Amino acid sequence: MRQVGNPPGAPMSGSIIDPKYAALRVGFLQRTVEVVTTMEGAWIVYSTTQNHQALTAIHQIAHRLAESGGTFGCPEIGAIAQRLATALRSALDSKGAPEDPAQ
Repeated sequence: MRQVGNPPGAPMSGSIIDPKYAALRVGFLQRTVEVVTTMEGAWIVYSTTQNHQALTAIHQIAHRLAESGGTFGCPEIGAIAQRLATALRSALDSKGAPEDPAQ
């Protein structure tokens, strides 16, 4: 969790933690569980139907998660999501899928 006055993602050094930031981070982590569940559902759809819209949806979700991970002090989540988004973008491009409007 971030301390008052520290930039996002900075290590803690002291004992004052911004309670608003802590609440936002907890909310982010709770939503991340829901997001991963949504991605799993979209993957099941894609793996059984080869529907590019499902793969595009996973890419969009991963892209948003990559952007927000560092903001909420979870750079590891952001990094993993970025790797997934990059791999999915490559897969979509190689399959000639429709362009992702998030890009």
